[in-house]
Amino acid sequence: MNKMVVNKSEVSEYIKDTLYSLKDGEAKIGDTMYHHNTSYANAPLVCKHGILSLLELNKLKIRNDSLETLKKLNDTESHPNGITGISLSVLGLDDLYDYEIEYDPLDSSVVDFIVSSDIDAYRYTTNYGNEFVCYNSIGLDKILYLDFRLLEYIKLSDKSNISSEELINMYNNLLQAAINLRDANAKVILREMSKDASFNIDILKFSKSKFLTLKK
Repeated sequence: MNKMVVNKSEVSEYIKDTLYSLKDGEAKIGDTMYHHNTSYANAPLVCKHGILSLLELNKLKIRNDSLETLKKLNDTESHPNGITGISLSVLGLDDLYDYEIEYDPLDSSVVDFIVSSDIDAYRYTTNYGNEFVCYNSIGLDKILYLDFRLLEYIKLSDKSNISSEELINMYNNLLQAAINLRDANAKVILREMSKDASFNIDILKFSKSKFLTLKK
């Protein structure tokens, strides 16, 4: 594995410079589609297997939850997607009741997979007024974009206790996600979608980049 050793003081600037160097045109915003958030750590997994339910993850031995845990997680009153559903959200709905909370999928601490509207998803408003659940696995052919907001998160890191190690892990997971998309020959578009900067990322160029490691 090719690695680039960076000093703690260089991490933010290195990541920013690298992302801008990978710019491949301006990002275009399309029609309303489904959002699926997950952690940066899970992004490579999705870019290899698609978006899977908890039950499917256990069947593939990606997770190894006990039967007791699965039974608890299958309580749809506390976990709307249970173990067979996949949670999604939609922005811009105008029919939410005043008491309903709208889920915001644009959090910079997670990645945002944008899924085609050409899937079967059902509204489930127990927790959020704009939440939907899909009861089928979502293949890479149904994922249109992988959005991230790392530049925005880096700005937050300058004002908080976010560590250089965390930023490196986020970057490295994005890199592995790009490699998996390349190897799968997927049509997913990778986008940096921070508030002050939104552009497509050249996946082929990114996949040839080096993983970062912090200088001891």
